[in-house]
Amino acid sequence: MATIRKRGSRYQAMVRRRYHQETKTFALKQDAETWAKETELKIERNSAGILNSSKKYNFSDIIESYRERCAHSKRGLGRTKENVINRLDRELGHLPAQLQRHHIVNFARARLRAAVKPPTLAMDINYIIAISEHGSKWMELNLSSEPLKQARDMFLKDGHVGRSQERNRRPTPEELELLQRCFNSMRTATIPMNDIMLFAMSSAMRLGEICQIEWQDYDPKEKT
Repeated sequence: MATIRKRGSRYQAMVRRRYHQETKTFALKQDAETWAKETELKIERNSAGILNSSKKYNFSDIIESYRERCAHSKRGLGRTKENVINRLDRELGHLPAQLQRHHIVNFARARLRAAVKPPTLAMDINYIIAISEHGSKWMELNLSSEPLKQARDMFLKDGHVGRSQERNRRPTPEELELLQRCFNSMRTATIPMNDIMLFAMSSAMRLGEICQIEWQDYDPKEKT
């Protein structure tokens, strides 16, 4: 319904329809009334930029679109992200696109029964929120991530969601030697874990970065 208000010597027209609101100010009241009627008509015809209905979508549809977007981004779709997305698709994909707070609560409780730690649960819920916001911003669906954030805050207050604990020590030489013995004893292993461990200690690089290195990346002249 449109509202026309006089603000000083000008007239402000406001059109509000559920999740959509537009406001514009005019010098003449007649112009404000005309604009309000036209805007109401555009909203009814879904041509005023309001979000599309999400009722015909499942959460799996949003996940698939999010997956495709990540795969074509500069960052790509890493192994960890892909594993999380696949698990969310299995456990939440059948639900409506607009997830509710109780959906996240049930999901989080199931994850806690599986003995996941606070950082893992935080990552899962943050991905759920990111996927929902993708549906809203990229697919232009009428979705709200507020119920999901409320559920995350509930588990945050209970201590079930949080950051990783900071490490306060380095591995001892004895512990490193035990790891080396273990890796060297794995005769059927195809991954050179011992080499990777020593390289990680020397370079401080992440596992994903190390495993993506190719011989063509090595520059003997620059020693890089």
